[in-house]
Amino acid sequence: MNLHSVSPFASYITLQKNSKSTTTKKNITDLIDDINKAIKEYGINIVSHIDIKPKPTAKVKETAAFHLTEDRSVSWAGTNLINDSINHLLTCFIDTEFSVIYVSDSGIKSAIIGFLSAGRINGWSMVDEMILTHAFIEGNELKTLWLGGTHRNVSIKPNSKIISGSNLNDAIDPFGDSTYIAGAVRSSVAGVSLKRSGVWFGPKKDWDSFAKTAQNLLAKLHDSKLFVEKLPKNSLVTVHHGLAQNIYDLTSVSSAYQIEFADIETLKGKRRKDKLTYLINNYQIDIDQTNTSINKEEIYVLVKKIIDNSFCWLTISPEIVNKKLILKFVAPIPKEFNEFVDSIRSNIDFIRIFYDSGHTISNASLSYSEVQDREFDIEFKKFSTPTMTYEIKKEKPVGNPPPIEHIFTETDNSLFKWVFKEGLTQLGLSQPAKDFCWLYCDDRSGEIADFIHVDRTSQTKPKITLIHVKGANSDSDSRQVSPGAYELVIAQAMKNLRRMSSVTMFEAIKSNVSRHGDKRVWDKPWAKGLISPITASQDLLLALNSIKSNCSYEVIFVQPHALKSRYLNSQQKQSSSTGAKQLRSLLFGAKAMANSASATFRVIADDR
Repeated sequence: MNLHSVSPFASYITLQKNSKSTTTKKNITDLIDDINKAIKEYGINIVSHIDIKPKPTAKVKETAAFHLTEDRSVSWAGTNLINDSINHLLTCFIDTEFSVIYVSDSGIKSAIIGFLSAGRINGWSMVDEMILTHAFIEGNELKTLWLGGTHRNVSIKPNSKIISGSNLNDAIDPFGDSTYIAGAVRSSVAGVSLKRSGVWFGPKKDWDSFAKTAQNLLAKLHDSKLFVEKLPKNSLVTVHHGLAQNIYDLTSVSSAYQIEFADIETLKGKRRKDKLTYLINNYQIDIDQTNTSINKEEIYVLVKKIIDNSFCWLTISPEIVNKKLILKFVAPIPKEFNEFVDSIRSNIDFIRIFYDSGHTISNASLSYSEVQDREFDIEFKKFSTPTMTYEIKKEKPVGNPPPIEHIFTETDNSLFKWVFKEGLTQLGLSQPAKDFCWLYCDDRSGEIADFIHVDRTSQTKPKITLIHVKGANSDSDSRQVSPGAYELVIAQAMKNLRRMSSVTMFEAIKSNVSRHGDKRVWDKPWAKGLISPITASQDLLLALNSIKSNCSYEVIFVQPHALKSRYLNSQQKQSSSTGAKQLRSLLFGAKAMANSASATFRVIADDR
């Protein structure tokens, strides 16, 4: 091969010498040995490995280049033994503190990155994201952002997205984009894969320009490292202030409230996607929020095998070492769950963990979403009476399906009963009355809301109120304000809010009443043993058909998790805690969407 004539696309894996390593290898041969181990372990069949012996690169300690030939079976062959012979170029440039690797094949590249991220390239690690950010992103125009979500998996918000423009610095939405973190960035000077320690520039016309680009890259990394080392302790170099930021300290992290598998489509490489698919199909994971006997940094996780419902409790202890997130599993670990534990240990980005403090473990790192705080007036109502204390964690009567008729018994203490018996009055809504006002329970799969209140008592303008109900995460008198208890119910409601400005919402209400209204429409106030009148659903349909565009809408969230004593201080000022700020940001976004659909928006919580 005439190396001078090659024209590679300059896309490099960047490596940084381990600061505390006592076994750092000092020559390129040892680095190549580890690369070859990665290639072999990933099942890539290299049948020829020719050392091209390039000339030295100026100001670079060592340079190497190899022509690899792979024997790869073709995907369409079936049982036929048909292979392709594929040629690859592998190059390495090694300096005193950094090295860069180029490989022309994406499969081999994934194998090397897998070894590097697992700490198996001896003496080397991925380059500190702050070094990459300062070198190629900070202060430059942002052209493309590959964003990964740090929010929960909800239908109203993508788990990941790609945005492009001439300059995105002013295009980031501090409300809508604050729960996304940059995994990769293309700036005006280079493309940077922060999570895979990669930098790319574009095609080069020959070997000399390619090697010169590698030389400049090493020099830039060295200068950036010197800059980062001089920063004050705990300083951050960020992609954009409106995005979520990486955090390298667990001190401010509070209790975890949710764990879930990552979105398969956010992963790179078929091998890793297949491994995560296997875990999702074979295991279920959940957090035990009632366990308070362990440190706040530790997470008590229920892991269940789907095939036989066997389960175990695992304690996960996150740690950050040299800015790298590590998940430690506290012994003992049942041997039948070793497969799950080993997979997560070596692929931290397979899971996402959410904390009440607003921190998230996602994309193999700890991040925090800085919210834009604005006041939001939550309405605090009483969930107890002289004769009844409602169970604020209990959304509806227990059963499958839930026996809605139980809300008309003296013993039921669910929030559904509270809405009808106590809530309508406290919320200032009219009591159901024949020919004028109806309450319909739409609780089911595909619901519009848990309750729909239709009021025609006004002679001028009818009103439709959608009431969403969600049980509190905890009934403790010391529970903290957090967005976690509100995320899913807000997401469900916002999905319907997007339909509110069109006729589809109104038609959906009529369709649901027509199909499911029997025994679930009431035109009388709450009473023990109340039964839905036979004519109530038809009367409601007639009323809905008579309502034209001149109708007002209201959306009410009943979620008593937030305590008045925690949300407001002694001077009745809204709390400045992280959880309260993040809750306000979440609610403000929902309010803005409701207002855009000409609907009023209210949130109900616990008066205590």
